[in-house]
Amino acid sequence: MRTTCLINHYNYGEFVGEAVSSALAQTHPLDEIILVDDGSSEEHLALAKAAAAQSDLVQLVNKPNGGQLSCFQAGLEASDGDLVFFLDGDDRWTPNYVQRVVELLRERPEVDFVATNQREFSAEGTKRVEGRPSRDRGKSLVLCLEKGGVWVGAPTSCLAIRRPILKKIFPVPNPEGWRVCADEALVYGSSIANAHKYFLGEPLVEYRIHDNNSFFNKKDTPERAFSRRLEGRRLVEHMRLKLALPQTLIDLVHYEFRTIEEPTREEFQAYMSIVLKAAVPLMRKLRLISDLMRTYYFRSNI
Repeated sequence: MRTTCLINHYNYGEFVGEAVSSALAQTHPLDEIILVDDGSSEEHLALAKAAAAQSDLVQLVNKPNGGQLSCFQAGLEASDGDLVFFLDGDDRWTPNYVQRVVELLRERPEVDFVATNQREFSAEGTKRVEGRPSRDRGKSLVLCLEKGGVWVGAPTSCLAIRRPILKKIFPVPNPEGWRVCADEALVYGSSIANAHKYFLGEPLVEYRIHDNNSFFNKKDTPERAFSRRLEGRRLVEHMRLKLALPQTLIDLVHYEFRTIEEPTREEFQAYMSIVLKAAVPLMRKLRLISDLMRTYYFRSNI
């Protein structure tokens, strides 16, 4: 299984050297590291070039500014790994991150998409991690399709996705609409591509908190929130047509719910809300509700 690290970078010169170093320091060596610079200023581009010069393993792709999703696209075109790890230029990985993901996929070859827990850190030395158990998240196609986009994943630097899933997602329509928060396109797109998802609870990714974070602690204006949701709906509909999926898969809701290991109450409620809002005959709706309840409350695998 050939591995790729895809680092996206825009004016994060003071951090990008650490990101590249963390990728090079993996106990399971990566086969290639693609550093995509998204039209940074001359000063930050010079720092990106210095970061890439750490090893011949690192390939620098310098492109005009187009936003985070355009970096993913350019990096994928320049790479050939079977498993693609994504890393923001201001974050870093612990040394055993790639090894743990590869071990997991060897044990669970059905898994296509791994989301890993993270530890937040700042220049002041503050570190915070939310304890979450490892868990098989199963499939989320029905959930994402019926709701027009649902978050079943993690931030960019915590994602590892098999290339066949990425080939179903890209190219994405209107990449300009994903200048930031492009991890949503990866998460939604993987769900619609019917990826089998797994959450690794170990905090193997270090997410940097600083003054120039593109999204963290930024107030979501009504216009920005609307635009993000619009692009999410557009992506879901684009992929539905591309993959020849029907407009609704409501009859599969119970089968998909069964793929989730130890579903949470929030997940149960999300699937129930799909059924309750579905425009289907009453008796059919009651049967779907009954199936979901038996799976959740009695762990029935009917």
